[in-house]
Amino acid sequence: MVIKKIKTTAKDLLADGSVSLIIGYGINGLGDVTPVFIKDQDDVEKLVWNDHCYYNLTRYL
Repeated sequence: MVIKKIKTTAKDLLADGSVSLIIGYGINGLGDVTPVFIKDQDDVEKLVWNDHCYYNLTRYL
């Protein structure tokens, strides 16, 4: 499944110090997909991937 690979890759990159921040999609308090900023391996579980993940995240770079 795609989300499993995304989470594994994100954890690996944060763990080895290749990146200090992952920008991805998560779910907000209302159940809507929203950008999330992951700095810690424990927060990688907040990442989601579904049909509602269509916002252009490059504007956060």
